[in-house]
Amino acid sequence: MEVTMDNKKSVLQEVATLIHIHKQIPSGIKVDREISDEVTGMYSADDRSIKVDKKLYSFDINSHMRKMFNKFMNREIKPYVYPWQEGDSNKSVYYLLPNTHFETVQEAINKFQLEWDKEVNWFMENYDRLVEEAKDRLGKAWKEEDYEDSSVIRKKFKFYVNFRNIPSVESDIRTNASAKLRKQIANQVAGSYRQNEKLLLDDAKENLDSSLGRVIDAMKNFKPKDKGGAFFKDAMFDKLKVDNDRARVLNDQVFQSEELAESIDSVDQLLGSINSVETLRDKTELGESKRKQVLASAEDSKSKLNQNLMSNVFGGGKDE
Repeated sequence: MEVTMDNKKSVLQEVATLIHIHKQIPSGIKVDREISDEVTGMYSADDRSIKVDKKLYSFDINSHMRKMFNKFMNREIKPYVYPWQEGDSNKSVYYLLPNTHFETVQEAINKFQLEWDKEVNWFMENYDRLVEEAKDRLGKAWKEEDYEDSSVIRKKFKFYVNFRNIPSVESDIRTNASAKLRKQIANQVAGSYRQNEKLLLDDAKENLDSSLGRVIDAMKNFKPKDKGGAFFKDAMFDKLKVDNDRARVLNDQVFQSEELAESIDSVDQLLGSINSVETLRDKTELGESKRKQVLASAEDSKSKLNQNLMSNVFGGGKDE
């Protein structure tokens, strides 16, 4: 069944929301221009070719907060969202959030907000101590003028999330615009839909294809009789399941593609055939037979996934 653009636009607006995640953290690093110039002269280097950075605090708050944020994104957000229009910098990113995952993501955000506030409060409560400890680390390079008031630093910690409805052609057209401009705006919005829908499908396809490829390589290269032979982790199959579930949500709610559904079902069957990953590491003929079975299933699923999926969804497909 082919899904028309108009249908897909209405489906997107009904089943998903845009989520915008923003973070900002003080760098904790400052370039010392005076020392940089001294080192440049010492080595007879070109002007401004050497830069000397100073770590302003005895604790790297920027690295700590970034690690915490990345863990939150990778574990609590990205498994439930899909690519959409990117922001202008790495501080701001737009994602498509299916409404079926809205509550799960909202709960994760609320929990992370508490963790974020806790870490910021700890840093600010210890700010004066961390600045004093930096004196011992920096020695004569420590300068009082490098440090802003704690109230200014606190404002540099920012974490917030905005939710927006997916814009429609009608909502984005200004009623007082000329007919020509209204048509131009409508074409731009429709083009944005088309571009993002292809991005969504491509993301689901690439992730699933990559996970299947890893399974295929693992089954081909696992040789238990060879000392130090290739090894694979259970997480490889966990990742395959996550990618398949993500593809299913997207297909069920947006594309309704028979081709993609067939691929998703075949991966389900592959995963269902594995009672225990440990059996795939078995060194007997039984283990070898099981690996060959999984290999054949994975190759079949990968083949189904790559057989004209994009053209079938976006321009023809099977007859209804």
